Amino acid sequence: MTDNDVPQGSSPQVHGSRHREPLDAEFEIVIAEGHDSEILARSQAEVLWEITKWQASRPK
Repeated sequence: MTDNDVPQGSSPQVHGSRHREPLDAEFEIVIAEGHDSEILARSQAEVLWEITKWQASRPK
């Protein structure tokens, strides 16, 4: 699947010819301590960065 693909069997939420409703997203940030917290924080930052890049690349 590419960045702008929609999973099979689903369709984007489009209302009207050009107006699209914003999609809702939920995420959970877990706090850990010690070495594990550094690994977790780095992983979470990478995921959030990928989401940000994906959102910025989508047509408006």
